[in-house]
Amino acid sequence: SALGFDVLSNPDAREAAELARASGKIVITKPIALIQDANKAATPSFVMYLPVYRIGVPLGTEAQRQKALLGWVDVPFRMADLMANLRDEINPYLDIEIRDRAVSAGESLLFHSDDILHQERKQLGELQFETVIDIGTREWTILISNTPEFRTTATLPAKSAMIAVTGISLSFAFAVLVFFMVRSLDKSERRAARMGH
Repeated sequence: SALGFDVLSNPDAREAAELARASGKIVITKPIALIQDANKAATPSFVMYLPVYRIGVPLGTEAQRQKALLGWVDVPFRMADLMANLRDEINPYLDIEIRDRAVSAGESLLFHSDDILHQERKQLGELQFETVIDIGTREWTILISNTPEFRTTATLPAKSAMIAVTGISLSFAFAVLVFFMVRSLDKSERRAARMGH
């Protein structure tokens, strides 16, 4: 996280952090600009929050979780960097859009692999695939379209399958990402909780 940043001073970060505290779950923000990138070109990003509670106290209710809260472990992500780490899962000739379903269209975009909108490709008659994944209490829509380059490199029977498999692979990759983050954040949670005794 950004050194000295007060999570409660940013409405979007505060919303996610308070939901994490209340639910006891990992929660991510809607698409935001990271404070670390204040002097850089804006890039869609999000922050993942994990609440840290004292050990050995009841956490069965929201009031109990609020009373037991020590703080949060937070991890910022630039979406472009995250997708770059998943490049082995993605056919480079497929057009991929990822959007946050709960945000207005003008602010929902998390990632787009090129400059041609999914709707434009649909009007051009390109094969498309759409799936929704749940991540950090939010829903992301993954939109995948083929491109002229894809048509020249994929055999006809395999085109639809390739698009669908890419969507499934992305869903699986994000699920694996969350799993490993939970494991690493759990270690931080236990260390912080020991400090809270």
